[in-house]
Amino acid sequence: MTNAQTIELAQLLWYGSETTSPKLPDKGFTLCFETRPANSPNGPTLALFGAARLPGTYGEMYGGRVTGATEILAINVTSGQLYRGKPEDANATPLTPVIVEPRDAGSGKPKLLSLETYFNLDLGYQLSLGPTEGTYHVFCWLDEFVTRVHMVKVPANPNRPHNPEAHPVVNAAQVIEFKESKHSPEPGPAKIALHAKVSRNTVASDPGISVFAALDTAQIREKPPLPNSVPSRLNIFVRSHLDRVMQWCSLFVPEEVMLKSRGKFEFDPFRIMEAPKTPQKVFILATFDSVRSDVFVLDLAKLTPTSW
Repeated sequence: MTNAQTIELAQLLWYGSETTSPKLPDKGFTLCFETRPANSPNGPTLALFGAARLPGTYGEMYGGRVTGATEILAINVTSGQLYRGKPEDANATPLTPVIVEPRDAGSGKPKLLSLETYFNLDLGYQLSLGPTEGTYHVFCWLDEFVTRVHMVKVPANPNRPHNPEAHPVVNAAQVIEFKESKHSPEPGPAKIALHAKVSRNTVASDPGISVFAALDTAQIREKPPLPNSVPSRLNIFVRSHLDRVMQWCSLFVPEEVMLKSRGKFEFDPFRIMEAPKTPQKVFILATFDSVRSDVFVLDLAKLTPTSW
């Protein structure tokens, strides 16, 4: 968490590179952000400065709505409550109709190779975190791209709205099994590894997919302490690409439970979110406090082409 000097914001949301924006690498694609304590027109807050360099296909799919396709998620460390928002005006037209498939390479039209975008906002206001002070795990997510998870402290502000996400309808304790399997992947350095196994016989209503996960136990022992000594929280997010539907499940996990399974666990993503009725990509992300997986992509059209 930052101890940087407080800055003054003239707006609640705006676009373009700032001196406080993260510096993009010279090469490659990325999504990233930095935070600074700030005062905005709405009062004390935490400012978020986001930046991305993305493949040109994102510009072709989303047009001028790339920032609107980006989600900012904040999980209250103490309560586990989830807050979601986007770096665009709340009155913007819903995104789903805007998505188009990227042009075929043989179409004869020039292809967009890459694009860069910058967004800046009052985090507490944009995500409606409520008037009280809180500590949050925050990250930005756009399809296959996800930032690192930051643990940040948002100051109290009596002027701030409060609009948390509804609690998950799925009981995570009935979906996630903490055990080691022959299908469990090797954990990556400072990340959760994910691996999927598809059942031989699949149908559209039940694609028969199990996701196996592994977390390096050193990450469990060495993770930063959480406020008020609350136990760690495991979150699984599942989102469909074209439908733009996201569901998640979440539960506090005592350290001894994760260590007993040697950091291994497994789950069925379609017990968290109903399988899409049309073939499309499904994105899966796991977080354990500030440790996360890469985005795992299931392309249902390729996995079960005859069952849809």
